[in-house]
Amino acid sequence: MAWTKVCNQLNGQTHIPCLAVYGGRLYGGTRPNGRLFRLNVAGNAWEQVCDQLDDNVFINRLMVASDGRLYASTTSPTAGKLLRLNLAGNAWEQVATAYLGVPLPQYFSSLIEHDGRILVGGRRQHLGQVDSGFLLRLKLDESGWDLVAVTDSEVSSLEHFNGRLWVGTNWTSQDGFRWIRRLNLPENALEDMVNLGTVYVAGAYIFHLKTFNNRLYLCREGTGYLLRLDLAETGVENVGASTPGLRTIEVIGGVLYNDSGGGLYQLEADESTVTKICDPLGGQVMWSLCEYNGKVYGGTTTSGFLYVYPNTSQSASESASISESSSESASPSPPPIYTRIDVEIKNAMIYCKSANVDFSPPDSDITLVGMGITVKTPGTFRTYSEPIDAISSLKDSVIKATQLSDA
Repeated sequence: MAWTKVCNQLNGQTHIPCLAVYGGRLYGGTRPNGRLFRLNVAGNAWEQVCDQLDDNVFINRLMVASDGRLYASTTSPTAGKLLRLNLAGNAWEQVATAYLGVPLPQYFSSLIEHDGRILVGGRRQHLGQVDSGFLLRLKLDESGWDLVAVTDSEVSSLEHFNGRLWVGTNWTSQDGFRWIRRLNLPENALEDMVNLGTVYVAGAYIFHLKTFNNRLYLCREGTGYLLRLDLAETGVENVGASTPGLRTIEVIGGVLYNDSGGGLYQLEADESTVTKICDPLGGQVMWSLCEYNGKVYGGTTTSGFLYVYPNTSQSASESASISESSSESASPSPPPIYTRIDVEIKNAMIYCKSANVDFSPPDSDITLVGMGITVKTPGTFRTYSEPIDAISSLKDSVIKATQLSDA
């Protein structure tokens, strides 16, 4: 099988570094002009939601936070910024001021919500050389940033694993290493966990960390291997055979997918075999992957195209009906009844990390399924927590979601 092109680039945007589902629609963040796109209702073309704000030229990450709003971390020639889509859904608004007011080009490369607070990771650059990396936490009043940690390498990815916040870094001029680091328990410094080596390969940074089945996976661009943190948490192990140009990984529908040279691969149930399920595009690399309407969508580099691939829940007859040459046939199906939501388990509590739907009526039942949740009532909700008797009872647990207030 092959990818099906959904739509071409819009307004000269050649890269789609990030995708997210917000309000039941698929959004894409772009470069080189920092615009926000949304897939149209027909599902066959991008439509521009808003222009860039000020000089934010790259939208590096998109995230729907527990407050139900869409956030973006950006890069600009003056200072990286955190943006939030306004309530009208048609323009960016800046959240907080620039980091420390330092007039150096800054990259807000990574974005995550941790214990109810938004964190960004990135780097500062001076005279073409990386000055330092950093991890920042948004102040409660959104007036600015608290500096959590300074590093000698860019914080290029963030992920929750085993109740802790983990960090993936990039090679810099100050440090010839790429590291997997972990936020210490006082949460004021980063601990060195795994050194991934000193050989410099341009752009070969840890672009994604992803938790899957209680293991931490990563892709280090240029190595050709899907990597996994070992059980001792002191090294990494190769998973499957070498594949060229590994760029991004994502968990979709209970399956771990990764892009490699524009081809789509999936981790098999034995968690040691990586199988190619979709041939490369030829010159196109998937920079971002996302689940939307039960299918795998990918945003590319170099062209700014959007592609779709049927996931494993689709029947063979449905797959066969999709034509590579027709973007019209790639129109998304109607929204599914059930929506998958990521959760985090910490201290015998279940924390919902994000959601894109409103619960109505209040106290709607939601049933946990593995490491995700099946939503019985469409709808956006805040972070909630509910104690559980034991992690082993996760699959059968039922918890309640609270309704959003009008405020």
